[in-house]
Amino acid sequence: MNLDFYTAPHIVLGCGCIQKIGDVACGHGTKALLLHGTAMEEGLLRQVCSALKLSHIDVVVHCKPSGEPSPEMVDQAVLDARRAGCDFVIAIGGGSVIDTGKAVCGLTPNEGGLEEYLEGVGNGRKMVCSPLPLIAVPTTHGTGAEATCNAVISSAAAGYKKSFRDKRLMAKEVLIDAELMTSLPKKSTADCNMDALTQLIEAYVSVKANALTDALCISGLEAAAEGIVESFENGDSLKAREKMAYAALMSGIALSNGGLGAVHGIAPALGISYGIGHGESCGLLLDHVMEWNLKFNLERYAAVGCILTGDTFQMPYQAAVAGVQYVKELKQCFGIAPDLQFLQIAPEELDSIASKVSSNSMSGNPVPMDKDDVKQLLSKLI
Repeated sequence: MNLDFYTAPHIVLGCGCIQKIGDVACGHGTKALLLHGTAMEEGLLRQVCSALKLSHIDVVVHCKPSGEPSPEMVDQAVLDARRAGCDFVIAIGGGSVIDTGKAVCGLTPNEGGLEEYLEGVGNGRKMVCSPLPLIAVPTTHGTGAEATCNAVISSAAAGYKKSFRDKRLMAKEVLIDAELMTSLPKKSTADCNMDALTQLIEAYVSVKANALTDALCISGLEAAAEGIVESFENGDSLKAREKMAYAALMSGIALSNGGLGAVHGIAPALGISYGIGHGESCGLLLDHVMEWNLKFNLERYAAVGCILTGDTFQMPYQAAVAGVQYVKELKQCFGIAPDLQFLQIAPEELDSIASKVSSNSMSGNPVPMDKDDVKQLLSKLI
């Protein structure tokens, strides 16, 4: 057995663990760039700044604009970090904030613009200097960005959604506190939940999966089965939020080491072309990609079906189909459209969508899919 496994060196998960921010941060420097999103509550910001001050850490606060991180957003934050002489970065927010934090950590001590480092966009430039340390504090339970080593960057003007990827971008410290997630709106909860669920399923059935990612995915799927509906219907449930926070964490670690699949290959193309959020894009595609892939990894999809439904089945195919049906019913519960008809995509647009798929994500799919396969799949959904 050969394994090559990466994850954050220190992860803390538990209600109230944000109170440890000062103790966790004091080992990484004396001046922090504190990145946060527009939705961060003022009370939490004051609490964090006060804790850092007690640990003798100066703070430069930078509010990331709403939306997915763009090169311009990252460049502005990098400029702030350089001007202030920041030693490390604290990113508190959803996946876009944490991804921005990773990019800022990578670029601040290095030369060149962000686009030079992006897969499929830049010139293949690599970091020479080690990145600044990152402390990641997720306030959503979807992307698992706190445990991944890439920053997803989007440009609406240039029409791309690509990754700045390097193993050294992995966060040094992770604090996962479900108490920070109870105010997440229902729509955001649904999208986050679908993202985490998709990542767990795709990493589990990936051709790059290994024994460690299998264990993480199974554990994450079990937690998701217990918390995914309750966290949506009762957002104040700390137990359900923590279940999904754990599921998202497992998905992030698993995908970093076991890859993803066609949902995550196609979802960015939908996002760029039609402005759909990533979690919703995953939800729109998940059951359809599962149906496409079933026969190529039937045993694993059967295991997914058994975990999600909590039932046993006589035949693997029955279990796998039950898993697909679970996702279809979950989408209905979350108010996610069953297909892509609402987008009114013309058949001639499929070629453009297919040309934007992420080859890195597609490489883990149970069966290879070329441009024509993607068009054939999407043609059934429009």
